Amino acid sequence: MPARSDGSQMHMPFQVHSGGRAATLSAALAIGVLAAWASWDLILAPPPAAAQSQVGEEHLGKGEYRKAVAAFDQALAIDPDHRGALMGKARALLQLGELEAAGQALDRVIRVLKAGPRPEDAQVRGQLAAAYSRRGQLNDRLARYDQALTDYVRSLTLDAEIAQASAFRGLRAGREALDTSIRDRAEYLYKQLQLPEDQRVMIRPVIEQAEMPTRP
Repeated sequence: MPARSDGSQMHMPFQVHSGGRAATLSAALAIGVLAAWASWDLILAPPPAAAQSQVGEEHLGKGEYRKAVAAFDQALAIDPDHRGALMGKARALLQLGELEAAGQALDRVIRVLKAGPRPEDAQVRGQLAAAYSRRGQLNDRLARYDQALTDYVRSLTLDAEIAQASAFRGLRAGREALDTSIRDRAEYLYKQLQLPEDQRVMIRPVIEQAEMPTRP
């Protein structure tokens, strides 16, 4: 025990052991290391919705469109507003020829992007351009030419480069079925829609099922 100034022993309410301090310090360090590893795992591991969306992308890459839709649906069950899953589902449904369902997915992703916290950001603008580009093609195939033109113009206005990159390579129009760009198709529709209805030559574009659209 510590000694008083008069030489008598001072009673302490608790015992101090040097070994106890070392053990406590070691335990604290161990807990800190475990916490750091746990935090690192959280950084490395993608959120469940993102991970499931990636599974959908892998199925898309293999042409397994039904499996892709199922994977994207699982991601959307976790996060109904997950942009990647919504866009991926739309792409898979387009490949399956389920145009109305694909349109619903594209409608939703556009609403989510426009309602986001920073809709003016370049990344969000690019995603919106891609979504409008694909919805324009969908409306084009469904002979909704006015809506298709509106979507094409919105897409090109937001980001012309991404608008074109998001197009299916198999987008074709005209009697000779020549390859055409989103801009060319928009100009063609605009000119035709200025004519009296009985003089219009509204040829639907052809989109090759085997072609995969470029990711935004």
